[in-house]
Amino acid sequence: MARTNQPTESRFARIRLAPHEVRKVRVRTIPLSGSNYPVQLTVKSE
Repeated sequence: MARTNQPTESRFARIRLAPHEVRKVRVRTIPLSGSNYPVQLTVKSE
């Protein structure tokens, strides 16, 4: 996975769900030297 810097966006996963389907997704991050936290994730519907 490529690194990104704010304010750019990067898609790291695309998960398709059936109508009314529920799924849990676990996201793990690895801090890089000099990185800032917290991380902000945005979920978008297409």
